[in-house]
Amino acid sequence: MSDYTVAELQEMEAEFSAMDAEFAGLGLEEMDSEFGEAFAELDAELDAAGISLLDVEAMSISEMADND
Repeated sequence: MSDYTVAELQEMEAEFSAMDAEFAGLGLEEMDSEFGEAFAELDAELDAAGISLLDVEAMSISEMADND
């Protein structure tokens, strides 16, 4: 079991919810979608040219950053 009290866990949950709301306001999901579409188009062009597959169509910006 955790060493945190119920009150501490509730406080952390409230903080994380507030942070989620802040990040949602930045429009990162929209940017992620735009980059995903751009990479999908590039992937299709490279595939058509027989060069290679990037396979980033389903990858999000955060996943790319994690992989750096």
